[in-house]
Amino acid sequence: MNQDSDNPDVYGLLGKNISYSLSPSMHNTAFKYFKINAEYKIFDLALDQLETFVRTELLSGKVSGVNVTVPYKIKMKEILESCGNNRLDDITKRVGALNTIRVDGTILSAWNTDTFGFSESIKEDLEFDPEGKKVVVLGAGGAGRAISLYFAFLKDPKRISVYDIDSSRLDSIRNTYEKWTGNTNPELLDYVTTREELSLAISDCDLLINATPIGTKDGDVIPIDISLLNDSSSVYDLVYARETELVKCARDKGLKAANGEGMLANQGAKAFYYWNEDILSIKDPEIKITKKIMREVLLKKLGRS
Repeated sequence: MNQDSDNPDVYGLLGKNISYSLSPSMHNTAFKYFKINAEYKIFDLALDQLETFVRTELLSGKVSGVNVTVPYKIKMKEILESCGNNRLDDITKRVGALNTIRVDGTILSAWNTDTFGFSESIKEDLEFDPEGKKVVVLGAGGAGRAISLYFAFLKDPKRISVYDIDSSRLDSIRNTYEKWTGNTNPELLDYVTTREELSLAISDCDLLINATPIGTKDGDVIPIDISLLNDSSSVYDLVYARETELVKCARDKGLKAANGEGMLANQGAKAFYYWNEDILSIKDPEIKITKKIMREVLLKKLGRS
C-alpha cells in the first residue's frame, strides 16, 4: 500500500478484448474516497502473454493486484498453482477459477470474489436464501460453473439443476464436485442436457439464474418459456449492462427479479477490500461504504441512478 509516494500503486483488470468495463470507474472512485494513492487500469492481453505478465508485472511489484475476467479465470488459477509458493483461498481451489490477485512480495494471493458478489446480491436484491431451495442455472461455463459449485459446496440447497448444451462443461462441474466430495450427495447436482428436462426443472425451481450471454444485446430472445416459472420463483440474470427481457418478463409476471449489477458491485468491493485490507479493516470493515460507492458509480454509468 502506497499512500505517500508521488507514484501511485497500480491495479487493473486483466482479460482479452476488453471493450466495455465499468471496473476502472468503480475502483478509482473508491481509491479517491479513501485517499489511497493508487490507480486502476485495463490490461488487455492474449493467452500467450499471461505467464510473462505474472513474472514481469506482478512478481516484480510493478502491478500490485489485478482482477481477472473471462476467458482467463481458470487459466490464471492454473498458472499461480504452477509457479511457486502462492496462496489461493479455498473457494478458488474448489470452483477452479479466480478473479482477484494481490501481490504480497514474491507471493501472489488469490480469491474468487465473484461467488461472494453473487451471494450478496441475491440476498440484497432478491431477499433470497438458497438453503434448502431448488435452483436452476442456465449455462455451465465461467460464472455458471462457479456459482453452481459455490452453491453445492457452501450454501446447502436442496437441488441445483445445471443446463448446458455442451456436455463437456457439465462434465467439468461433475468432476470437480466429485473430486472434493466423493459425490457424497449425488442428488444435489442435476446435470441437464435436454429442453424437456430443463422445462421440468424450471417449473419446480425457487430460483432461476441466467449465466449465459443471452440478453446482452437488444433483441436477444428470452432463454426460457417464462410461463414455466411458478408464482414463488425468483429470477437472477447475470447480465448487468441492460435490463434483459428475462428480467422484464419475470417482473411483469409478478416475480422478484434482478440483473447482475449487484454482483458486479459486490465482487468489486470485496476485491478492493483484499487489496487495501490494512486501511479498510479500520475504515470500512464490513465494506458497506465500498459497496455503496461501487453500486452508485455503476448505476450512474448505466444511466439508472
